[in-house]
Amino acid sequence: MTDSDKNKEQLLNELIDLRKKIIELDEIKNSPKSTEKQLKKSEQLYNLIFKNSSDIIGITTFSLNPVYIYINPSIKSIGYKQEELLGKSPFDFIHPDDRKKLFPLLKKYVNAKVKKLLTGKESTITERIEYRFKDKEGNWCDFQSTGNIVGNQLLFITRDITDQKKTEEALSKSQQEFASLFESSPEALIYTDEKSNILDINPRFTELFSYTLEEIKGRNIDDGIIHPSDKMEEGKKLTEKALKGYFYCETIRKKKDGTFFPVVISGSQVIIDDQLRGMITLYQDVTERQNMLNKLRKSEEKYRNLFENMPGAYYRTDREGNLIMINPEGAKLFGYNSLEDILG
Repeated sequence: MTDSDKNKEQLLNELIDLRKKIIELDEIKNSPKSTEKQLKKSEQLYNLIFKNSSDIIGITTFSLNPVYIYINPSIKSIGYKQEELLGKSPFDFIHPDDRKKLFPLLKKYVNAKVKKLLTGKESTITERIEYRFKDKEGNWCDFQSTGNIVGNQLLFITRDITDQKKTEEALSKSQQEFASLFESSPEALIYTDEKSNILDINPRFTELFSYTLEEIKGRNIDDGIIHPSDKMEEGKKLTEKALKGYFYCETIRKKKDGTFFPVVISGSQVIIDDQLRGMITLYQDVTERQNMLNKLRKSEEKYRNLFENMPGAYYRTDREGNLIMINPEGAKLFGYNSLEDILG
């Protein structure tokens, strides 16, 4: 390589280095403009989010008695115009019993700010609180807010959960009513999941079968706990019917001490949010009824035997005079062997 070639190579390298420096200088020169554009773009984006968010976004002064300095258009959802809240304290709209929930939070924010001034360390405090907020018509709405420190201001993002609260309260009331009916039912009830595992029983079930919930919770109702050995398959089939809709059956079940007794069983599926959650089964002890029926049958049989063995001719008719019963002596008197022969 000649000296001339070296000079060319050196010159080329110097030109490349110079070009790199020019690019760096251009980047430094244009950096503030780029940053300014990015900031402006971010500001436009956040402004768009603030204005179009369905949540209520508010910014207040940083103090123990804050006032609104910004509120987004979503405040219209509870009847207010934005200007009606600006310059006013949130405490003017918060239920008196709920204001005490906000004071500790504000104190935390103030303490965090003081700590930053003393140590230079930023403390991140994000807390969610629920409280009641008065709407334009004077009604109390249930609000859920998340607050945070933004510079020398406080940012609160708030969601109206009034409908959610009403739904929760209605559900809670419904659950309480169901629990009350379940517990106080005069018939034995058992609640099982969709796999027939026992979830709950009422006091009458314990009284009837002698099992407590602690003894049988989690066990499968069809594992023979209350079934005689010859009723196991029947129990499984009844469970299948209950999980599909409804069933009714008169059968025999077994108590804890092994005693068999007659029962009427009915059951149906439990549907929650369109999902099968299990079934409720009712057991009615019909021992007394069965005893009465047995006594009635015995009495009827005794009467029939007495009637049929009476030495004279006896018969019974209905109100229209139709013959409905005649003893053998009566049938013979008329030349027949029995009532069936007379009626033909």
